[in-house]
Amino acid sequence: MPAQLPLKDRLIAAIDTADTDLHLKRATIAQLRGEWSTLLGDKSWGIWCQEGKAEKAWFAWAWLNRQKMVWGPKAPTSNNDVYTCVLSAFDCSNYTTKEKAYFLEKIKRGWSQHKYQEKQKKQGKKQYNFSLEKATNDKIDRLSEDLGLHRNQLIQLLVEREFEERHYSSKARLITQAP
Repeated sequence: MPAQLPLKDRLIAAIDTADTDLHLKRATIAQLRGEWSTLLGDKSWGIWCQEGKAEKAWFAWAWLNRQKMVWGPKAPTSNNDVYTCVLSAFDCSNYTTKEKAYFLEKIKRGWSQHKYQEKQKKQGKKQYNFSLEKATNDKIDRLSEDLGLHRNQLIQLLVEREFEERHYSSKARLITQAP
């Protein structure tokens, strides 16, 4: 193929010059048309990604890299480039449309989790996990329901009150015991 031909013309020329019968060429073009129609008809990726500009596309690119799902030598070098590279990674894959939709949902869930963790970090919050006896857990549930608080709010309130009581009462004892 002449290198100076535009990509679309090179594709047409490749099909045109292929050593096969006309029916197979038509079937190939029809299959390509169907696949492209499906891709173009599915706007969910483009809409989701464009809402947050390039940040979401960079997240998707990193996710695809971690899953070893990036194909080809092209890696994004700019915010303008990353969206196209992610689309190309999906286009060049051998996955079905359903599999691609599944991966997109996983990326979206990962993005939501990422944003939630960023928000928690900005608020100075960190998740902690610990074991409780069932009876204590039931008491926390009942107290939080009675007070109209979430479990984490109730636990934070109880710890703050206990700390203030111990901290201030120990200071008060020191002041009253001073000579």
